[in-house]
Amino acid sequence: MTQKSKKNTGCRLSFSSKQGKVRIYKGVLSALGEPRFIQFLINPEKKMLILCGSNTRLSECIEVPSKEYQARNGFVLNGHSFIRRIFSIMRWVPLGTYLVDGIYDKDLSCVVFALEQNTLIERDDDDDDDDD
Repeated sequence: MTQKSKKNTGCRLSFSSKQGKVRIYKGVLSALGEPRFIQFLINPEKKMLILCGSNTRLSECIEVPSKEYQARNGFVLNGHSFIRRIFSIMRWVPLGTYLVDGIYDKDLSCVVFALEQNTLIERDDDDDDDDD
């Protein structure tokens, strides 16, 4: 895999199947030059996800919320069908939350995520009785 540069710091996504959400961390937006729109491109065979930014609306783009509507660490997109597709491709643990780091590709002007290089950060099983 390509070596990370300073521009890649914090380029990460998290996927939660229980909540049906994907979190886009601010490092991704920063690496992409703070775009107005983002687009997800998925390669199921290579288990890769590419996130591209644009300042003009393209086919199937998602508008990035303005900074005052973003959380401190990024923003969240709701999309159960998108999350189900990612979890199906990856055969990830149902009801888990996964964190995936990406690398900014200067030639493509996109952030590339190798989905196989992930970390299970939360597993919400029905039989877990955590008293927090």
